[in-house]
Amino acid sequence: MITNRILLLGAALLALTLGACSSPNSFTTAARSGDTIVLAIGWNKDVKRSELTVSITPTGGGAPIVYSPGDARVRSVANMYPDPASRLVVGTETAQSMGTNASTLGNAINNSVTGQDKDWGQTIVVLDLPTSMPTGPATIAFSKAGTSLAPNINITILSGPGVPNTFAGSSAPPTTTADMLASLERGPSYAVSFNGATVVPHAIQLDLNHTAGTGKTWVVNPRGDLKSATWNDTGSKITVMLTPVNGKTLGNLAHFKFYVSGGVTGVAYASSSLKAYDINGNAITGITTTVSQVN
Repeated sequence: MITNRILLLGAALLALTLGACSSPNSFTTAARSGDTIVLAIGWNKDVKRSELTVSITPTGGGAPIVYSPGDARVRSVANMYPDPASRLVVGTETAQSMGTNASTLGNAINNSVTGQDKDWGQTIVVLDLPTSMPTGPATIAFSKAGTSLAPNINITILSGPGVPNTFAGSSAPPTTTADMLASLERGPSYAVSFNGATVVPHAIQLDLNHTAGTGKTWVVNPRGDLKSATWNDTGSKITVMLTPVNGKTLGNLAHFKFYVSGGVTGVAYASSSLKAYDINGNAITGITTTVSQVN
């Protein structure tokens, strides 16, 4: 089983509430060589398993053990999101404490960590520790293409051999398997975002072209509590309309962000297709559209 001495689900939630300082946090930080551990490395990290380098270094001396991108000992790189009915989300959107200082925490995340992007995702890494680690303190570092992704995490290696988790359930349904763990990772997708306008529009409509015959389009709205995303795909062109759910204009262009997933390829903004309007139906100009492949 995953060791209960290292960051588990609850620790990811701790990182969620402390994420405004943009550093990973955990409860206790001790495990045996070979154990499977789970670590939160920060908000909205743009990295997938095939890009992640992990360096594990004994503090008392010795060469680091490096997991290169694609190393099988990195079991999963997934994102964890707060419950949309959580005090954090609801308190932030309604400017209430909700008994937990929720709005202050949410505003700190927006202002200090995500740049007003309310697509809050805490990146979680599941990995097997090396079997040859000496007992004592060690550090774990995470990087992508030579660039550090998070501050180092300090751990303590306990004596005795550990056991990697097989993630194989003993009964069904449901059965937890390695495939289920990997299926939590983000699949191939494109992020569509907007900027440039001095006035935030009430509604946006645009077209996106894509390569015909690839995958099956699925438009993902990361914050369905803020906006609705109505869409249609003709087979080579996706039309998307974005409107606020409560009739009130969104506070920032960043909140209009959405994803196109489902294995489609060649997704690109259809030039001059964007239409944006204020709450009175007046056209808003000057908005630019960015489409970036995120996995």
